Amino acid sequence: MINEKVIAKVEKALGKGSVTRDGQRYCARHNGMVISWLLNGSGPETCNYHVRRENDHSDSYTDYFAGYFVDNPTQMINVVCPPDPKFAEGDMVRVKNNKRQLRSGNAGKLGMVIRTIQYATTHYNVLVPAEGKTLGNVSQRDLELIAAA
Repeated sequence: MINEKVIAKVEKALGKGSVTRDGQRYCARHNGMVISWLLNGSGPETCNYHVRRENDHSDSYTDYFAGYFVDNPTQMINVVCPPDPKFAEGDMVRVKNNKRQLRSGNAGKLGMVIRTIQYATTHYNVLVPAEGKTLGNVSQRDLELIAAA
């Protein structure tokens, strides 16, 4: 992605003036995290998208490298400013008929979202009234909306 577009995308998510230049890297700080990227050679393309905590630094003496790399700018931004959950608490949802849910025996079940859990991706606890049990940590991609609360 071209550097001007990455800067515009980061500033749209984190606010104007949030991108600074630190040596060769472009950086932005938000909620105690630092995201950064490099220009690919002398061209306008970007690469090397990196995420780390603000107070965490690499140490070459102990072979410790702070943070981790992601594949694209959207993943980098979602780490520091996660998107809103797709389903609200109280929404009626159905578990999709995919391979993972067929194997666990949950495919096609109807339930109500009772709790939202934010990890790297959003997960939900779903109450299934027909069985009187709760499905824990169901991924957002495994659910479809039936009725909004």
